[in-house]
Amino acid sequence: MYPLVPTDGGDFSGRYLQGLTVSAYAVDLPHPIPAAEAQPSTNLIGTATYNAATTAASSSGILQHQVTDGILTLAASVASAVIFVGGMIDASQPYINVVLQIKRNSTQIADRSLNYDAPVIGLPTPLNANLLDTFAGSGIQVPCFDLASYLPTLYVGLAPPAGATPSIGLPADGSPPPFADLHQAITQVLAVDPAIIDPAAPAPDLAALTPQQCTHIAREILWQRTSVNPVPLAQKATNDKVPLEQLYTGPPASPPDPPTSFSGDDKDREEFTGALQSYYATLDAKTSRLAQYIFALSAALSCSQQASAATAAELVFPVRYSGTASADQIAEAAVRLHG
Repeated sequence: MYPLVPTDGGDFSGRYLQGLTVSAYAVDLPHPIPAAEAQPSTNLIGTATYNAATTAASSSGILQHQVTDGILTLAASVASAVIFVGGMIDASQPYINVVLQIKRNSTQIADRSLNYDAPVIGLPTPLNANLLDTFAGSGIQVPCFDLASYLPTLYVGLAPPAGATPSIGLPADGSPPPFADLHQAITQVLAVDPAIIDPAAPAPDLAALTPQQCTHIAREILWQRTSVNPVPLAQKATNDKVPLEQLYTGPPASPPDPPTSFSGDDKDREEFTGALQSYYATLDAKTSRLAQYIFALSAALSCSQQASAATAAELVFPVRYSGTASADQIAEAAVRLHG
């Protein structure tokens, strides 16, 4: 597990890992991923929880890694959720189909990652205590775990803890996010959305959102440019680490003598352009998907309000299940309830 935005090892343990729980569920053909958000408990492989006081692992747990530059050894912004597999694996197969649920305290912080044919590796039980030590990060002493000799089964990027700007996970299987979580995120957006154009404008009615407002809210929730999705930088997006000024500034009219090569060649410009296109295409695709769920939530709230205000309800049911009604027969009937 790693942060979506690079951060210090002490910050990673103090904010990202505190209260973190990873639950792994097995799926197979007779028991595929259900449509509901929660996984059936019968498919639970195991759960790993972060505990900063852990110094050895004899059971499932989340352990922070260490990093060294040859002189100093510090806490790394990477952790491993080690889950010991019990009877939920076919002994004849070296892999397992895994679906994850990741929560920080009681808040779901990541969508259910789909990891089919995930390899299962062998670890000593208990994990050797000499693999763990205590290292400093931002002045915080944290236990770390060195998994250099073990290949990971899968990777998971962790979003930072939610602040004033909400976050919502889009399930990897295409299902909508939980209604309550989405409703809470939308409410948070309306509370922090900048009111610059018309500070006196009333807050939008959640039960009457327009498609444009739904798209706006989806962008507010997903983009998070200052924390989770910073815009690509030329120095990091190009193979030669070329700054933007060199990418787009042509050679001088009078080249120096002897001439020097210009780093901003076509290849680096193409790499930077590709990084920008991928950046916006990914965010736009997620926005379009989430905006539809927000519109559906708004429509559901509108229907709920209309139903609550109604003084009568009509139930329509069929009388004839097949055939065509004749002149003296009816195909359906209705019952109207009042009060």
